[in-house]
Amino acid sequence: MLANARAVDGFLTDKFGGTNVAFVHAALQGPWIVSTLRLSCDYARNSHMTGNEARALIATISDHRSWGNSPYVTQLLARLE
Repeated sequence: MLANARAVDGFLTDKFGGTNVAFVHAALQGPWIVSTLRLSCDYARNSHMTGNEARALIATISDHRSWGNSPYVTQLLARLE
């Protein structure tokens, strides 16, 4: 896996459900798996972007990823309030 070969600190993904995430997590040898959603919320929390910008980004991605009914998305959006 390229992430292991490059000895990266993190692995950014917009997938956070299903069996593929578990497989990727098991295959990684050190880097953290970070979802696009979590990164966006952390950026807002640390003032790299505003909460409104993070919500807009998540809404835009959600339209393309079918995240509309995801409890994970709902939980992270609640942190932005």
